[in-house]
Amino acid sequence: MTPFRLRLLVVTFAGVAAAISINALHMQDASRLAGAVASEKQSHGDSTAFVGKKTAITGAPASVEVAVLPKPAEESPAKPVIPAPSQPEKAAPKQPSEIDIALATVASLGNGTDRKPAIRDDVETDDVPGAPVSSRVIRAIKRELNFHGYEAGPENGEVTSDLQAAIVSYEFDMGRTITGRPDNRLLKSLLFEAGTSLPPKSGRAHFERSRKLIEVVQDVLSRMGYGASASSGYLDEATRYAISKFEADRNLDESGRLTARLLVEIMIVTGESIAIPG
Repeated sequence: MTPFRLRLLVVTFAGVAAAISINALHMQDASRLAGAVASEKQSHGDSTAFVGKKTAITGAPASVEVAVLPKPAEESPAKPVIPAPSQPEKAAPKQPSEIDIALATVASLGNGTDRKPAIRDDVETDDVPGAPVSSRVIRAIKRELNFHGYEAGPENGEVTSDLQAAIVSYEFDMGRTITGRPDNRLLKSLLFEAGTSLPPKSGRAHFERSRKLIEVVQDVLSRMGYGASASSGYLDEATRYAISKFEADRNLDESGRLTARLLVEIMIVTGESIAIPG
C-alpha cells in the first residue's frame, strides 16, 4: 500500500469516528431535553405554563433553541338549549248573569239529589231560617214578584217593607206558612211553582175572607193584650178596634183592616211566622 492511500484511509476513518461522536452527543441532548419538558409539565400541571418559554440546548457545536408551544384547550360541546314549554293563556272567567245565578241557586235546593252546581260564593244556598241571602237573590225575588203582579218595589238588593208585604201576599196566595222573609226557598217557588199554582189576580191576597187567618190574628192580638174577639173567625168591630190600637202603637196608619203590612208587623213583634191551619 502506498503512503498516500494509507493517509487517505486514516483521514477517512477519523472523519467517520467524528461523525459518530457528534451524532451520539445530539442524541444525549435530545434525551435531556425531553426529560426537562416532562418534569416541567408535572410541576405546573398545565402545558400552558410553557407559553413563551424556551429551553436552550448547550454542549453541541451550535446552540439549539426549542420553543414549547401550549396545548390547545379542548372545547366542550355546547349544551342544546331547550325552550320552556309555553303556558296556554287562560281565558277570563265568564261572569254569570243574574238569571244564571238564580237558576244555579234554585237547582241546589231541595232537589233530592247530591248534585251541586258550581255557583258564585256570594250566592247563598242555605235554607236555615234567618240565614242571610245575597243581594243578587233578593233582586231576583223582587223581579219575580213584580212579574207576577206583586208590588215588591225597585228591583235592587234591599229588603224593604214593600218587599216583605209582597212576600206575605204571595205566601198567602200559595197556601204557605207566612214568613215575609226573602230566601232561597221563596225564589225556588217563584221560579217553578208560581206559573201554575197562583190564583188569578182578581182573587189574590183576600186576607179578610180567610176565617182561619182571622182566627190566628185574633189569638195573637188577644195574647198581646189588645182585647180582640177570642178566635171567632169573623172580622167584627172588636177585632178591627184591636187592630187599630196595635197599628197606633206601631206607628202605622190606623186602618183597622187585615193587610199584608199588618201581618208583617205582627211577625216583627212576635218573632214568629204565621202558620194558617190546613
